[in-house]
Amino acid sequence: MVTKTQPGEDQDHVYPLRHFLAERPAVRDRIATGKALRQTLPRRDHGIYQPSANRQDPIAILEAQAKTRLPELVPLRYARMLASPFAFLRGAAAVMIEDMASAATTGLTVQACGDMHVSNFGVFASAERNLVFGINDFDETCWGAWEWDLKRLVTSAVIAGRFLHADRQLCEEAARAVVASYRDHMREYADLGYLELWYSNIGEEVLLEALPEEFHKKALKLATKARRRTHLQVLDKMTDLIDNQQRIIEVPPLTVRAETIGMVRPIMDHLTLFWQDYLASLAVERRVLLSRYRILDAAYKVVGVGSVGTRCWVIYLQGQDEADPLFLQVKEAQPSILAPHAVALAKPHGRSPTKDIASSPDSG
Repeated sequence: MVTKTQPGEDQDHVYPLRHFLAERPAVRDRIATGKALRQTLPRRDHGIYQPSANRQDPIAILEAQAKTRLPELVPLRYARMLASPFAFLRGAAAVMIEDMASAATTGLTVQACGDMHVSNFGVFASAERNLVFGINDFDETCWGAWEWDLKRLVTSAVIAGRFLHADRQLCEEAARAVVASYRDHMREYADLGYLELWYSNIGEEVLLEALPEEFHKKALKLATKARRRTHLQVLDKMTDLIDNQQRIIEVPPLTVRAETIGMVRPIMDHLTLFWQDYLASLAVERRVLLSRYRILDAAYKVVGVGSVGTRCWVIYLQGQDEADPLFLQVKEAQPSILAPHAVALAKPHGRSPTKDIASSPDSG
């Protein structure tokens, strides 16, 4: 028996009634369950890589991705990937998952990032304008094995180290530090209450404590710089007066305005529809805030390495006056590279398959 919902209600949050009455396993029991999995898959086996007998050609994987991208930008994507081994890793997430997916896993699944590498971490402003450390990119998020994210993150730390001319010992220390930090934080989070965990984040103070003292001065300098990254700074950097109106600056082929493409009306119509859909997905208080802004300009913009060739637009909006700008990015989301290997695929992509899991015989 499941709870009934009204027409239009989000079905993804329907749980069997027994779910709310079932006893939750204690932390010690969850830890014991995890450790028991080492009997079937010892930790050392995670380091074994055996190429699949029918391993796909990496070039063929990239060419298959290119078929769904803007053809005139595909050479630019390849050029960015050729800049360094680390740049290749950033753009070749699809190649890496093909290799990782054939390896044994514990069967424990998470809402994976899908493109977990060191450059996808940074210091950002939260909704409350506090500086927090976290992940920046969820283009490939999907329900999958937790090992996939951790393996890609560790690999990226080693390749980044080699690119920066670190020796083998330092790269190995970096890899061990990544895994140790993951382990320690998982253990710490396991003991937190659900609300405490929900509101936890890695703030500026926590970040400073984790860094050696000799890096504090540089970290504080970066934090100060991050605080200055406001919409007014973006306004000065991305726009200029064009025909006596503030408009996005073009840098062809990386940034091209809709007006230059010659499709202002249809592009603006599509972006307006996207804007309406986005507003409908927000909490009421944020919907009211953002609905006050109007669209002034839009430009196609090339971003990242792996994302080059996907459709991406930057929208310039204005609120009360010229000193109240807002810049948003509308980015094409293609099927996750994890999707062919996912345990349970959510629809649409990027959402946790809550309903499927909650309604399964083993749930609750």
